[in-house]
Amino acid sequence: MKHDFIKLVSENSIDLKNMDTKHPDLLEIQRLEAVARYQDFHKNREKDLQEIVQLASKICTSPIAMITLMGEQIQWIKVKVGADVFGI
Repeated sequence: MKHDFIKLVSENSIDLKNMDTKHPDLLEIQRLEAVARYQDFHKNREKDLQEIVQLASKICTSPIAMITLMGEQIQWIKVKVGADVFGI
């Protein structure tokens, strides 16, 4: 299951090596498209993401850990440990 999760993340990620950095507007469009893909991705993998956040909290000895997505104007907090916030 963890390998499926890593595969899904890599398939939905932006290919940073092949990005056209001369066109920042295109980069922003690609980034927002990736955010939209992750919005749907999150719904099916909430348990896995929660485990990752809990592990990050333990490894970093931090009482708060989050996975967030930055949209065009809103930052969504998708999974969290130690905080009662939903968006910034």
